[in-house]
Amino acid sequence: MAKEPLITRSSLRKHREKADREQTQTVDSEQSAHNVTRIPKATLTREQPLIQEQVPGSEENGVAPSKKRGSSFFRKEAKAPKTLKKSRSVENQKSRELNGFLVRSIVVVCLLIVVVMLATFFL
Repeated sequence: MAKEPLITRSSLRKHREKADREQTQTVDSEQSAHNVTRIPKATLTREQPLIQEQVPGSEENGVAPSKKRGSSFFRKEAKAPKTLKKSRSVENQKSRELNGFLVRSIVVVCLLIVVVMLATFFL
């Protein structure tokens, strides 16, 4: 057996962080590829949104797209990572509670058996 693990927790964490960064970069690049124009903050008023949708027919070069690009494309949203609710201390505490319950129940059953045996011998 090897003395060290094949994959350490730090290497797993680095790999997970790298995958998260790549995923956010691809999501950002896909979102920026759509018809969105960013307005500089200096020209914004309270009524204007930060991102303004472009009308498909009003492009600068005069070429109108034949179909809307995302009309038949559905993208499933990524699930948010769940927080871990288990820990070793909580699991150990549950195990101790169950063990105590089982020991008490075994003692009660043994006492009942002894009482039944005494009742059968002396009655």
